[in-house]
Amino acid sequence: MNNAVLGFNGQRIDTVSMSYHPGNGYRAYNPILKRFNCPDSWSPFGEGGINPYAFCAGDPINRADPNGHMSWWAGLGIVSGILGVLL
Repeated sequence: MNNAVLGFNGQRIDTVSMSYHPGNGYRAYNPILKRFNCPDSWSPFGEGGINPYAFCAGDPINRADPNGHMSWWAGLGIVSGILGVLL
């Protein structure tokens, strides 16, 4: 049995479910399944869009998802799209 408490990106591992709870613990991430256990409620497409259980839109190398809702790049894309419409 592995007794490690810290995992990917320094996140604590829930030793019972073997899941991470990134950020404020909004969603549990299962590293074995490589997905979140519940859909993303912040998605602009309603409950996560194409893949509501995805982590960093399937690109954890180039993106970060610190709070479990959406990656920084996705948030930046949404904000820049809104600014483009307003300006």
